Amino acid sequence: MKILKILFVVTIFASLSYKKDNAVLTNDKAFETPEEVAAYTFEVLKNIDKKTNEEFLEQVITYNELKDLAHNPDAKLGDILKSKLESVSERAFTDTSIRDFNDIKKTGKTYYIDWSSITFSEFKHSVVEVDNMKGLKLKTYFKNKDGAIYFVNSLSFYDGKGYRIIKFAEIVPTFNNIKRD
Repeated sequence: MKILKILFVVTIFASLSYKKDNAVLTNDKAFETPEEVAAYTFEVLKNIDKKTNEEFLEQVITYNELKDLAHNPDAKLGDILKSKLESVSERAFTDTSIRDFNDIKKTGKTYYIDWSSITFSEFKHSVVEVDNMKGLKLKTYFKNKDGAIYFVNSLSFYDGKGYRIIKFAEIVPTFNNIKRD
């Protein structure tokens, strides 16, 4: 089953890569399946150390896109989450997103991740549906050129067409990377 998931993600990844490179990372960012979210997440990670704050924000979600999501009547956000998203200031949103981005880059340096050489490994996800809210928690695993495996966390919400990534943070080494004495 795990191999089937990996093959499916590779197929999705290949179909996304068929589009113009920039189009893959900047056009419609609503993804129908967790596999598509994982493939896109991996694409954002590639060469992340060479990206600017602005490029990262454009690839994940912009402040205006977040506000559009909060006001989208088709989005399954629930009243509490919609209210929280509506109350987020542009400064708070930008500061948090840039901090997450810089933490990813800093963690990459700490673990000597060669972002241009990473390869997709697998993904794990859970769909959460509560009180008219539908969200997707996703861990996208990737392998560094030294063989160490890491994952990045992302959080998405359903906007009526697909999942929109609103949070992209934390590079975490897997248990297999921990050296034992």
